[in-house]
Parts: sequence; structure tokens; C-alpha cells
Amino acid sequence: MKKISVLLFLSILLCSINISAQVITVRGKITNKKTEEPLPYANIIFENYGMGASTNQNGEFGFSIPDSLRNENIVVSYVGFEKEKFSISQVLRDGKIKLTPKDENLDEVRISQILEKKRYVYRPENLYESMGIGNMNAALYPSTIARYYPKPEKFEGDSFFDYIQVYFYNVREQNHLAPKFRLHIYKVQENGMPGEDILDNMVLEKSPFETNMKVELLDKKIRVPEEGFFVGLEHIFIKTNEYKEVKDYYMNDTLVAKDYENKRYAPVYRGVFTDKSDDLKVYYYEPGGWVDISAWDIKGDVSEKSYVAPVFKIRLTN
Repeated sequence: MKKISVLLFLSILLCSINISAQVITVRGKITNKKTEEPLPYANIIFENYGMGASTNQNGEFGFSIPDSLRNENIVVSYVGFEKEKFSISQVLRDGKIKLTPKDENLDEVRISQILEKKRYVYRPENLYESMGIGNMNAALYPSTIARYYPKPEKFEGDSFFDYIQVYFYNVREQNHLAPKFRLHIYKVQENGMPGEDILDNMVLEKSPFETNMKVELLDKKIRVPEEGFFVGLEHIFIKTNEYKEVKDYYMNDTLVAKDYENKRYAPVYRGVFTDKSDDLKVYYYEPGGWVDISAWDIKGDVSEKSYVAPVFKIRLTN
């Protein structure tokens, strides 16, 4: 049995015990501070706890917490906006959260013609040793998994993203859903981790029973960074993405819970077991920041390899 599953199961039990105490319901709306427009699918995460939620398409949110957390803080984030901290007591009082758009400096204007004379394709690895990448945090808070790709040597000058193809894992309980998720393209920070998102808040919807999705990007004229890039997939914790997962949990080969029902959020992305290399870097975002996925013990029944990477097909052109 996967070590990670037992740890997450224990986390679920602890959260259940906490929530069994007196609870309060927190509701509100997140908007653009300058325009008052709602911010759909924004992320809300407790500063000191692994718990969180997302806003719906109207920027509205609602969740229940133990009364003992009313003095805690939440961190609210949205693509293109400053990440800000708010107290639960403030939200209970006002019911509104306003985020400030980032004051981004315009880069030097570079006019480049897309020639489409050269192409380079990153293809998916062997999918035989594959697994589903779902809510690796027991569906406690919205999160993102991101994989690094170097810029191909054949492109000495400007190159652009032609398309990215995302692959999904077959999970019976959620095949009928049409879940929304967010696609990211990150620059690389000096520390080698995902940095600035250069894709403009792209929320996509997966069709029911769809196993892959091709996302056309050429018309956006997104240049491939010289230092390479990360492609990220984010789960959005909204009602229409919910499904139930039922499974058994073991501890030291002893059954501790049978047919335990968990709430999960679709979609489940497809991943492959692989060996880590200098060019294969995968990071997972949690409340404390980006974490190398090699820190997780995620060996599966189909492989002795303990490193897993999301699967993409990426085409670049000049």
C-alpha cells in the first residue's frame, strides 16, 4: 500500500475530528479591487493549515470550519493579482475580499514573425507504467503540479508555443463529469522552481470521457523562455468538479478502513513513473510553496520507480 495514502487518510480523520466541534460557515465574494469584477476560480488557503477552497464562476465562496479557527488567516491568490492575506474575522464581518492587480512592467516590445519553418515536439513517455495524478493532498486545498522542459537547442532565436496536449487518467467515478482546470506555463526562477506564469489565466473544461485535450496556443504568440519552462496543471475546488472515491486503507498491511468514501475533485491527470534526471524536474505546490515531488513516497504496484511526472505533448515552432 502506498505510504502516502495512509498519511493522507490519517489527515482526513484528524480533519473530521476537528470539524466535529462547533463549526461556523464562512461565505463571501472575491473581486478585482479596481473594477469590482468578480474573480472566478480564485484560490483560498489557510495560512497555517493544509485546508482551502476555490471560488465559483461568480467569484463566490463558502466553507465550514471549526469555530476555533475564526482568528486564523487565509491567503488568497489569483493569476495576475497580488497574493494577499485576510483574517477570517474580517471576512465574517465584511463578506468581501478585494485583490489588487499586479502592477506589471511592460517588457521591451519585440516584433517577431512566426515562420513555422522549424518544429520541435516533446512527446509523452511510455504510458505503460502510468498512474493518475489527482488530489495528492487528500482534497484539502487547491494545488498545482508542474513539470520542467528545457528550450530545444535547435531554436537559437525566438520560438513559440504551438500547442500543448494534456492527458487524463481513466477514473470511473468521474468520467461523466465536465470538470474545469487551469493550465499554466511558468518561467523558471533562479532557484530552478516555477516562477512567473506567462499564460493568461487559462481555465479549460474537459469533456466527459475525454482522454486528452489539445490546447492551441500559436495565436497567443507566447515566446519560449531561454531558460526553459514549466507546464502546470491546477485543480479547482468547485462543486461541479466534485466526485466520490471509495477505497480501502491499510496500515502495516492491516486493514484500518474499508470502503472509505472520500470527496475528490476532477480531473485526474495522467502521469508516468520515471527516473529523475537533470532535465526532468517536477514540483508540487502546497501552502508553504513549491516542493520537489521526489519528497513524496509514491511507489505504485506497476513500478518500483518513485518519481512521477505529468504527461504532455508539446509542440514548439519558430
